[in-house]
Amino acid sequence: MNRVMLGMYCKIQGGFAFKSDQFINNGIPIIRIGNIQNGSVTVDKDVCYHEEFIDNQKNKSFIILKGDILIAMSGATVGKLGIYNAEYVALLNQRVGKFVCSTKLNKKYIYYLLSYDLYQKQIFNIATGCAQPNISTSQLESIMIPYYESKDQEKIVQELDKINDAIANRKNSVNLCNELLECMFDKFVNSNKYENIRLGDLLEKVSNIKNQNTQIHYIDISSIDKDKNEIVEYKDYNLLDAPSRARQVVYKDDILFSLVRPNLKNIAKVTFNIDNLICSTGFVVMRANAKALPDYIYRMVISKEFTEKMINKTVGATYPALNIGEVLNEKIKLISIPKQKEIVDIITIIENQKNLLEQDIKDLLQLLEIKQYEYFK
Repeated sequence: MNRVMLGMYCKIQGGFAFKSDQFINNGIPIIRIGNIQNGSVTVDKDVCYHEEFIDNQKNKSFIILKGDILIAMSGATVGKLGIYNAEYVALLNQRVGKFVCSTKLNKKYIYYLLSYDLYQKQIFNIATGCAQPNISTSQLESIMIPYYESKDQEKIVQELDKINDAIANRKNSVNLCNELLECMFDKFVNSNKYENIRLGDLLEKVSNIKNQNTQIHYIDISSIDKDKNEIVEYKDYNLLDAPSRARQVVYKDDILFSLVRPNLKNIAKVTFNIDNLICSTGFVVMRANAKALPDYIYRMVISKEFTEKMINKTVGATYPALNIGEVLNEKIKLISIPKQKEIVDIITIIENQKNLLEQDIKDLLQLLEIKQYEYFK
């Protein structure tokens, strides 16, 4: 392996300055910077150009074919790459670059190389401009890259493709899990078989702490990992020194539902048993009564459908929040305890499978990074 300038074996084709007032709804799609997303290239069929454009020989260089590698050359996403996978041709817009490689350089090799974090940082550092970063074709072509013989490039691409395909398969499986959960909730929530009941009627009343001179373990909104929906920490105080919102007594199996910015889903179930556990008045504390299982309440309030309803009920533009009454007055389905357990068990199985898949994705992404370092350092 030796190092060469990218431009020795690859040229960057810049895009055409299409005028937005000449875009049409049907025709050849135009690929703009915003179409380069997460390693792929999306197509907006409402942003097209007339087909006669490619009849002109001098415009042939602006044609995008399946398998072409594109790069954003301006803006916040400068340096981001995508593979065009559509079966039909598209057109290259200005400030989008296309890699035109000689037979000495594998296009997919370039994609993996320049997607690697080391080169992404290098591209961003090269980009200039005050209002927004920009990089030129000549700047890209001047980047020094590790060069392997063609057969070795092919082996590298095959190995990285296997990892990437495994990641894509698991992401598809995660999407299927999400679709299954949504389908299940839609069928259940829209069913006429079960009566609707006010959420508050499935909960016990929660008391505030009375002894002012006592040590407490305090949970506030920042204590919750909103991605995992878990309580990850609590803070120890003497109640006299604690924040004024430290008032609500909580126990194991209580559900804490943040009244602030419900779109963030700061929701968690208390999974541990500890004395003098107190939470902020910024939460609704949901303690299931004899009519409901804690896990059933948790699954209902963490669902996409419930979240969307709560978002629509928020007030305040800069600090959107809910009134506790809005939450407690929301209707959910009243079903028997055995049926609740059945629903919770099914959801738990799907969620556990989804968690395993997401962990696989993290492990595979780490493996991809290790391999990129091995070949491209």
